[in-house]
This record gives sequence, C-alpha cells and structure tokens, in this order.
Amino acid sequence: MEPIKTWRVYEEEKGRVEERLAEALAGEPDVVFAYLHGSFVEGEVFRDIDVAVFLDPFPTPAWPREAELAARLEATLRRAGLPFPVDVRALNAAPPAFRFAAIRPRHILLCRDEDRRADFEASTWSEHFDVRRLHEAYLRGVFQMIRYPSDRMRNLLSALFESQRALDSLARMPEADFLADPHRRGSARYHLVVSAEAIVDIAQHLIAQNRWRSPETYGEAIQVLREHGVIREALAQRLSDLIRMRHRLVHRYWEVDDRLVFQAIPQAMRDIEDFVQAIGVATGLRPGK
Repeated sequence: MEPIKTWRVYEEEKGRVEERLAEALAGEPDVVFAYLHGSFVEGEVFRDIDVAVFLDPFPTPAWPREAELAARLEATLRRAGLPFPVDVRALNAAPPAFRFAAIRPRHILLCRDEDRRADFEASTWSEHFDVRRLHEAYLRGVFQMIRYPSDRMRNLLSALFESQRALDSLARMPEADFLADPHRRGSARYHLVVSAEAIVDIAQHLIAQNRWRSPETYGEAIQVLREHGVIREALAQRLSDLIRMRHRLVHRYWEVDDRLVFQAIPQAMRDIEDFVQAIGVATGLRPGK
C-alpha cells in the first residue's frame, strides 16, 4: 500500500501560508468568514490544509463551490512556492460536530461580519453540547453492546480509506484532463465500486456479528445500521445513492456518463469520511488501528 503523503512546516512558513490564504479569500465576496482547522493548525505534520468557510449566498449543492475555492487556494499557494493541498468545506449546512471542530481553535483567516461570526460560534457551541449530551447518553446504551470481527473490519476500513485517497487525487484534476484520460476514468469507476462494496461488507459484518435482522439487498444493509443508530438517516440516504451508482457502474456501465462520475466524486469522498467516523464511534476502530 502506498504511504499517505504528508507535509511538514514550521511556524514561519505557516505564517506565509496563512497570509496567502487570507489574501486569496479576501477576493472571494461570498466568503463571509473562514477558519483554519485540522492537523495544519495542530502540529507540524499534516496531510492537507483544512479551511472551513461560511458562504452567502449558500449554493445547493455546495461541493462545486467548495472544489472551486480549494483549487483557487492551492493555485495561490503554488505561486508562492507552497505546493500544499487544500480542502475546503462550507460551514453553513455542516453537522454540529464538524462546525465545532472547525471553530474550536478559533484560527480565523477572514471575517467580513464580526456580529454574524459571533452569532454563528455561539449557536454552534450551544448546539454541539446539546447534541453531544444526548448522543453520549445514547451511545452508552447502544454501542456498548456492538461486537465486530476486528481484523476483518480493519482490512475493510483500510481498503475504504485507500479508495478515498485515490478518489481525492482524481477530484483535484481539471474535469477536461479527467475526461481525456481513459485510465483515470476507469480508476474513478473502480474506486467508487470498491468504496460502495467495502461499505456494504462492513455493514454486513456488523449485522452478522450482532445478530441484527438479515438484509435482503445492499441498500437494506445500510438501513439496518440506521435502525441500530450506527449511522443517521441523512447519511444512510447518501450511502444508498452511492450503492445505486455502484450497481449502474457494474451492471450498466456503458450507460454511465463519465462527467457524472467525476461530479459524484467529491460527495462520495465526504460520505466515505462520514461513514468511517460513524463506524469509529460505534466500534472504536479507525483505518490502520
């Protein structure tokens, strides 16, 4: 397995990165405020630079604008001799846990409206603690009973994480380059299929180990996890969409437009990440652990 690419920077270079990011975001009028968060803020070694933005207007879906901002920020850094990957996620409709993690370091890159930012932080803190208290109480009653085959689960999570990394690399390409390269088009289809199948395999292993009701379809396996509180309704619906795409790619591949495949990658990556986090909460497992 190819090792995960990491970067190392020290405080002086971090300052340069932050200055360039702030200057670039100042030229994006729909960004009301923005935060740095994640491993770049927390230490010297990181995989990518995480930027959380509050957008107005807020587009639906948000991922094309998120991808556009990430590409622009990466281009700004490259011009300054700082060739680091950037991941941008909108705060507007993000889950409370993500919003809380993004604002907790209070590493503000840009703010055009202090009152609005302060209101957002206050509501996020309140919602996070309310949800966390309820969630922890629920977990104590449910997840203490969940059993799992540890070695098999670790292997499946590693395979899922590997496909997520491959999809991340493809998502950073210009669409025209992706469409012009048959190997990359095939790689995207392959990793979307592998991701969907790994998710279903994980679901089926948890179901069998815990003697939950037997699903009759791939999609129903996801719903069983929802019924037992492992994943939430919104994520279950999105994973069902990913599984339906898997079916088309496997059984009716000639009908699937590669443009739609490329456009599906960013959302699939987020869904994989959310699923891995949910499984980690339920079992204590993480990829490679």
